[in-house]
Amino acid sequence: MWSGVDLFFVLSGFLIGGILLDRRESPSYYSTFYGRRVYRIFPVYYLMIVGLFMGVWLFPKSPLFHGSIPLWTYPLFAQNLTNNAFTEAPPWLGVSWSLAVEEQFYLLLPLAVKLCSRRTLRWLVVICILGAPLLRVILSMLGAMDEQIHARLVCRADALALGVAAAMIVRSESAMAWVRRHATVLYPTMLFLYVSLLGLLKWNSFTYLNAVAYTFFDVMYFLLILLLLLAPVAPLRLFFNLPILRWLGTISYCTYLIHTPIQLGLFSLLGLGGNTTITGQATLLANLAGLAITLLIAQISWVTFEKHLIKRAHLRYRYA
Repeated sequence: MWSGVDLFFVLSGFLIGGILLDRRESPSYYSTFYGRRVYRIFPVYYLMIVGLFMGVWLFPKSPLFHGSIPLWTYPLFAQNLTNNAFTEAPPWLGVSWSLAVEEQFYLLLPLAVKLCSRRTLRWLVVICILGAPLLRVILSMLGAMDEQIHARLVCRADALALGVAAAMIVRSESAMAWVRRHATVLYPTMLFLYVSLLGLLKWNSFTYLNAVAYTFFDVMYFLLILLLLLAPVAPLRLFFNLPILRWLGTISYCTYLIHTPIQLGLFSLLGLGGNTTITGQATLLANLAGLAITLLIAQISWVTFEKHLIKRAHLRYRYA
């Protein structure tokens, strides 16, 4: 469901943390990291921003391009730092709050990995894992909007830090051995967390999410990554190696950015209103069509555009 964002944060912490840990002594540590990130993130994102500004100009009455968050924040990845709720964003870039969280993470983690000792870095990770859920609860008690808390880097730092922790674990022989020895306990723990999330069907509110569910999601995905890498069982290994999942992972960045505009735009064109919930045959077909169009455009973007930029970035920016 929507918890894919939490999986994304944990995965990002794992992948980016691992890259930085492996290359922390490289003379080109900063230039290579940021050069490759710019090539990967900026082109598709700034094309979406161009679309947003053109939409505001060409379709001034369209709800797809209008919201309460100032437009100038989007090029700066600052849309999650205003006093507005993330739900007040223009739907065209409504999901981009998570990209802002990610970019802010990219600014801070390289410094932490480079400047801190391994021991200090471990303590920073622990502080983020324990401190973020506590901060969410405190902010809720102080009256902050749940929709503001949802989009703040400091409030989602536990997910990213758990990913970094996983990267540190798979680079430690003793830690990996501990995970393998305790896999019979860790698998039931992961399953318990998964089953407990069924409570969201009954208590699906931001207040509940801030207090409990984000942490459950993050730890569950943390355990999933570790167990898949270090103590995989056959059914999970086969499932996560399915070609269709690999393909979806390949085109996921563009898919994530464009799926809401396409879905809402299609509903508007078909006269189905702004509620994309499946309520009958028409809305079902519209959602299926939106999914097909989204995946097609994302695949075209990957084949003609994104993968070539990634290849160029890796040729141009190398870790010495």
